Amino acid sequence: MDREIHRKENGCFSSLEGQDLQGGRLEEELRRSRETAESLLNASWDRALLLDAEGRILGLNRTAAEALGGSVDELVGKNAFDLFPPEIAADRRALHEEAVRTGRSLCYEDRRDGHWLETRLQPIRAGERGGVSEVAVFSRDVTEYKEAQEALRRNRDYLDDNVAERTAELSRANKALRLEIAERREIEERLRLQKAWLESLVHYSSFGIVTLDRDCIVVSCNESFVRLFGFGEEELLGFRIDDLITCERCRKEAQALTAEALEGNLFQCTAERHRKDGSSLDVEIFGVPVIVDGQVIGGYGVYREISDLKAAEEALRESEELFRIFAEDAPFGMSIMNADMTFEYFNPKFTEIFGYTLEDLPDKATWFREAYPEPKYQEMVQAIWTRDSLEEMKMGEVKPRIFTVRCKDGRDKTIHFRAVILKGQRQLMTYEDITARARVQEALRQSEERYRKLYEEATRREELYRSLLQSSPDAVIIYDLEGTVQYVSPAFSRLFGWTLDELAGKRIPFVPESERERTMELIRALHDDGTPCSGFETLRSTKSGNLVQVSVSASRYDDHQGNPAGMLVMLRDISGRKELEAQLSQAHKMEAIGTLAGGIAHDFNNILQAISGYTQLLLMKKNEDHPDHAKLAAIDRSARRAGELTERLLIFGRKVESRLRPVDLNHEVQQVVMLLERTIPKMIHIQTDLADGLRIINGDPVQLEQVAMNMAVNARDAMPDGGTLTFRTRNILLGEEHCRLHPGADAGQYVLLEVMDTGHGMDPMVLDHIYEPFFTTKATGKGTGLGLAMVYGIVKSHGATINCTSRRGAGTTFRICFPVLSMDDVPDLEEALQETTPGGRERILLVDDEESILEIACDILERYGYRTVTAGSGEDALKIYDAEEEGIDLVILDLNMPGMGGSKCLRALREINPAARVVVATGHTSKDRAGEALSQGAARFIPKPYRLKDLLRTVREALDEVG
Repeated sequence: MDREIHRKENGCFSSLEGQDLQGGRLEEELRRSRETAESLLNASWDRALLLDAEGRILGLNRTAAEALGGSVDELVGKNAFDLFPPEIAADRRALHEEAVRTGRSLCYEDRRDGHWLETRLQPIRAGERGGVSEVAVFSRDVTEYKEAQEALRRNRDYLDDNVAERTAELSRANKALRLEIAERREIEERLRLQKAWLESLVHYSSFGIVTLDRDCIVVSCNESFVRLFGFGEEELLGFRIDDLITCERCRKEAQALTAEALEGNLFQCTAERHRKDGSSLDVEIFGVPVIVDGQVIGGYGVYREISDLKAAEEALRESEELFRIFAEDAPFGMSIMNADMTFEYFNPKFTEIFGYTLEDLPDKATWFREAYPEPKYQEMVQAIWTRDSLEEMKMGEVKPRIFTVRCKDGRDKTIHFRAVILKGQRQLMTYEDITARARVQEALRQSEERYRKLYEEATRREELYRSLLQSSPDAVIIYDLEGTVQYVSPAFSRLFGWTLDELAGKRIPFVPESERERTMELIRALHDDGTPCSGFETLRSTKSGNLVQVSVSASRYDDHQGNPAGMLVMLRDISGRKELEAQLSQAHKMEAIGTLAGGIAHDFNNILQAISGYTQLLLMKKNEDHPDHAKLAAIDRSARRAGELTERLLIFGRKVESRLRPVDLNHEVQQVVMLLERTIPKMIHIQTDLADGLRIINGDPVQLEQVAMNMAVNARDAMPDGGTLTFRTRNILLGEEHCRLHPGADAGQYVLLEVMDTGHGMDPMVLDHIYEPFFTTKATGKGTGLGLAMVYGIVKSHGATINCTSRRGAGTTFRICFPVLSMDDVPDLEEALQETTPGGRERILLVDDEESILEIACDILERYGYRTVTAGSGEDALKIYDAEEEGIDLVILDLNMPGMGGSKCLRALREINPAARVVVATGHTSKDRAGEALSQGAARFIPKPYRLKDLLRTVREALDEVG
């Protein structure tokens, strides 16, 4: 009951004025009720405890305290299950948790110290729909009842034994008698169970229940009735109930109700009744007749105290009346809007200000339409209110706004709005007409009361400015003309560490020596000439000695007579902005490099295409034993390597499409080591331990190089004073245990790459997060936290597994296991071009601004039976295709050409013939360029420089896909 009253006192009614007296009376009644309840519990022979959901004792009577071996004060706050022997504590805790979880009452019996105890667990919910917050526990000693049952059982057994020994002449009668006795016992047992259920229901009910006979005499009552009215059960037995709990004034009414129940009628009502001490209470009464064989033999009276409910209802009525009086006489407009955006109430002042009534403005949409007829202004106002709504105002929070409103008579008024969220998502809005304030202030300035009004306005503004200073996110300092501190804002204390108490009347020691001269120039100009400054970027020290980048804005302020009085300085922390500017600058730089790399790549790839194409044509005409074959093969390999360098340049500026192929990991490690030896600090020793006969893996060489470089850079940073960086490769066999720890991996042959350093290592907490994006242990600006995240992504895209072991002070080892490429999947690297690539008889239009590329492509295509026609620009290609549309089977189109360019040419070809088959080629190898061309209708995409066999295969695939 205390918790119920507490919740009501802290609800929406407690915020209303005039409730202090009512609350005091309620608290006194609660105190007396609590003391009465505690006295009744302590007088009971039953054990009574109140536990919270975890089993901690919130309250208990003396009987329970003695049974648990302590005093009430000692036991309150302890966990009840810690007081039981271990062999039964677990069972008791499980029953308690079941009652909390299900919210249902539980009853059980157990034997302790030679006594039988019957225990009931009664859950108590927090509100009508809340979960169980507490559990009431009642234990009663039923040893005598059990002993009586045992004696009855022994007597019954003795009787049965004697009956068995009786003579045969009585056997038939004895059998019938036993049957009759069994039937009687069954009936008695059912009656006993029914009685036990009924007694338990009555006994443990939170309602006060009294049992009456036909003459209204009390037969029994439960403990709740005793607690409610203050009578002991022995004081009630044999007396008429209406003579005990009523006064002369309400006795006749009570007797009439009792008579109605004893005539066989149910009733429910609320009435006043009296306790033993004469105090009155409001109760809800249920009268229940007991009818046997059509005759009323008695009845039940069920009582529930509703004094608190009636007090709350009265408080609500009084608060509503107070609100009505306040709203009707309020000097400002008021409205209440429901959750569905319909208006519920306008006070008279609202209609006086705006001229509108509820009939004029039924909902919020109508208000916006009438009050803000200008569309743009209406849109702005709606956006502000919508933003306020999205900020999820808490109940009771005030949100002020000022807007210009069109009234019903057509006049515009400046209104100060204040919105407050009420219970149930209803909204209270107040409206203050401040239109005339400026005119009144102007008139007052010309009147004899000018200075008084100015003082009042100054005071109000001072409070406003103080509020603004307190809530400003920028650090604010107010100095006097001597440079001593008069005020610092909370934001200043949060940023720099000093409080106002520490600085008041002193100078702030936070200007670094490097910034002192610039700062003094600013102060002199401000102090002597009143020259304000804005956006002065400098450094300031915090109390702990850290340096913070700030933007300073400062101005000199005057007193009421116009004389200089002091300086107002605002400091904004721009460390984050500076960091973002640096990151943005770096991003622009990387974007520029990427754009430059793309332009260089196109021209360079065209040159490489010519070199590679002519070399491949010459190789096709030379046998392996020809003296020029080896030199031509070397030129071809160099051209391919140059293409890879171009691709790496593109990777530096943008993403490119991954291309997996058979890779010798030893070769890639050696390439990385060669690069690192020229770039990594000399005090770091690089060593390799590469296995002979290393198996081939399926990988992207560029991405594998990125993996090795990223781990090498991390190792370098872990060894600032020097150390050893080791690359190690091995052929290994992984079993099922490894695959179980790495989902997605299959048991079998793998190639192991280990990268080891002798650096400072990592502790387990850091080790758990190393692959998370943006996680870094480096100082701000020293790392992005993306390196190992990228390594992890590349490793997973190769179907590999990665593992890291490290210990503080003992270095770090990364182990990456790449699946071996089956020999069936390894292509014959020396296979002849004509043995793997089919030809055809189709007619192909080649479009490229590089004549050498056209010559090479025509040569190889015509060798394989194709017929070719060439164009040096997009314009020429359209003329040829338009004239010979039926005779062109495929177009090979370079995307980067002068004039109209390849992309525009592709769209024009598709307009001439939507079924045109086009293969696009370009030195830009990005996925975006490929995706754009394919989305415009291209059949295939081939990056430059391309292998001739790749060109032939792509041409054949494009032709066969349609044909």
